[in-house]
Amino acid sequence: MLAAMMVCAFAFVGCQKNSPRAYVDKFYTALKKKDYATVVDMMPDTKELSKEDKEGAIEMMKLFDGFAGGVKDYEIVSEEISEDGKRATVTVKVTYGTGDVQESEEKFVKTKKGWQPAALDDLEYDAPEEMDGEGEQFDEEEIDEISGATTEEEEE
Repeated sequence: MLAAMMVCAFAFVGCQKNSPRAYVDKFYTALKKKDYATVVDMMPDTKELSKEDKEGAIEMMKLFDGFAGGVKDYEIVSEEISEDGKRATVTVKVTYGTGDVQESEEKFVKTKKGWQPAALDDLEYDAPEEMDGEGEQFDEEEIDEISGATTEEEEE
């Protein structure tokens, strides 16, 4: 769950430093220190949130972080900037308190305001939308089973 949260955070968080690497470093340093207020403040539109909403977001982050045992350590593996200088990928390896290690790629785009985490619609995906891990697409019934969706008949 924490990994999914991180992907979403990078998809919607605004970058205030001059490089994608600097953003990733600040983000994971704050998570490692359990400085959830900094992480929340890095998100766009948080200036518009009420104090209660910010506190709620912080509590949610604490909950998700608790499941993973917190960020024990992280390592920025690489930063690659495209030839045209408009896109970047930062690969980061995160070790959680549970001992789980996860490597992810964080995508960025360069805007007039500087480097920003890429929104999901800015990213190009080569893979089909729903894959089963063996190169086969899931059918609708399998997707419902995985997502926990129920049909009207099952509800009755």
